[in-house]
Amino acid sequence: MADPFAALIQTVETFGIYSFLLPWLLVFAIIYGLLVKVKPFGTEAIGTRISGIVAFVIALLVTIAAGPEISAFVANIFGGASIFIAGILVVILFLAMAGYDYSKLGENKYLLAFLIIVAILLFIASGGLGAGWIGLSLGSQTVALIFVLIIILAAVWFVTRPEAKAEATGGKPKEGG
Repeated sequence: MADPFAALIQTVETFGIYSFLLPWLLVFAIIYGLLVKVKPFGTEAIGTRISGIVAFVIALLVTIAAGPEISAFVANIFGGASIFIAGILVVILFLAMAGYDYSKLGENKYLLAFLIIVAILLFIASGGLGAGWIGLSLGSQTVALIFVLIIILAAVWFVTRPEAKAEATGGKPKEGG
């Protein structure tokens, strides 16, 4: 028996739901939300309607120009993020089983910096920043180079941060640096 969900997904795909409708809806929601928040056309009802029309046109033009690319990017970034989030969940579960207070993980600035770096790498690996436009292919050598550069930058930051200078001199860092 054929998989009914696979058939449903294939049917929905033939109608352009993934390559047109969902990217259009995403772009429309983002543009409309920003226009309503910024209020470039005023706060009255007519300004909100104009914001809606402008968001509609921008979303339509963007989707016509790059609908499949937007769809592929969003699918890649959320797919990668869900795998990363599942990994974090497993770590939190193990910490909870060991009796560690995992609610204090957010207070660790190094962990936060690590998560930001992973998020940036996930964004780039998902096709963000137009990696194909600059000739960057994320093969094993490129990933290794990025990893080494991150390690070097972390080492430079660790050595040059104000607390490290204070520890080396035995006092507090100077006000100007």
